Amino acid sequence: MEVFIDSEQPYRDLKRAAQAFSKAIFLFEGETESVRFLDKAEYQSGTVSVVLHFNCEFLLLCL
Repeated sequence: MEVFIDSEQPYRDLKRAAQAFSKAIFLFEGETESVRFLDKAEYQSGTVSVVLHFNCEFLLLCL
């Protein structure tokens, strides 16, 4: 998926978004422990993009 940011400072905004997503946690109904949304988010300066590595446990709980 590609998302293009209409921003005067896309570098700063992409890095902030990556940091926010990497800290997000969820507590699913019926579960006792929260689960991280992402394993990590990597900002790639050469292509000015962010690669998101989703947490497998989170994805399985979404099914």
